[in-house]
Amino acid sequence: MKYHVIPRSNRGVSLIEVLIAMVVVSLALVGHLTLQSRTISNQQAAVFQSTANSLAIDMVERLSANREGMTAGNYDIPTMTSGYASGSLDCTANACTPAQLAEFDLRTWWTRASVLPGAAFQITREAARPNELQFIIAWKADHKSGGTATTCDATDGNQCLILVRVI
Repeated sequence: MKYHVIPRSNRGVSLIEVLIAMVVVSLALVGHLTLQSRTISNQQAAVFQSTANSLAIDMVERLSANREGMTAGNYDIPTMTSGYASGSLDCTANACTPAQLAEFDLRTWWTRASVLPGAAFQITREAARPNELQFIIAWKADHKSGGTATTCDATDGNQCLILVRVI
């Protein structure tokens, strides 16, 4: 039986090749996992933006449907608000005044808006242009950080949707 003798200069070459291959595969896996986590994060941000768009359209439709309550200022919320008082009046089953309908709309809308992390909203009108309203909804882009979005400052990790609409 013949033995193949490996020259001394070639000993351990296979081991080095395997180690280099493992490093290359590890770097590729780390890159893939980083890309995957960013994709998930961006997807979540897109869901939040889509939800905010839907909520803004819903509120504008509520304002348009209750024009009397809007012009009376029943929907005006001059500062960023992170909640709305709960009530028991149900305007879907009972006849309501424009003010009661506005309260019901804001309460119902806030129930839907609370799916956004740290959500806050504001509805304002200028006296010079009473039919033009500015609707702002803000939420925490990094939902793990906690807290409430009180400004539209991206440096605080907040995202905002600002809608100016003539009604």
